[in-house]
Amino acid sequence: MIAGQPGNLLNQETLLNAAIGSRQLYLKKKYGSDQRLSRLYDDEQSQLQRIASWTKQYTAAGETIVSFYTDGYEYGLTASNFRDFTPQ
Repeated sequence: MIAGQPGNLLNQETLLNAAIGSRQLYLKKKYGSDQRLSRLYDDEQSQLQRIASWTKQYTAAGETIVSFYTDGYEYGLTASNFRDFTPQ
């Protein structure tokens, strides 16, 4: 995909997630006694829990474009009219 070859980003994401997960597992096993690394993992887990507490899931009422900024355009901006929206 980087060199112009066809590909699937979902497959690449799955492969990257698996590679990252196995690398994290390796580091946890190899350096499990490292207090600094353990503290970083604890900080990461704490941050993930904070993010999860703010995350809310909604079912879309129709076909729309998702805005992660919650700027109010979530309901009026759709796949059929997004070209009509401009910065002005």
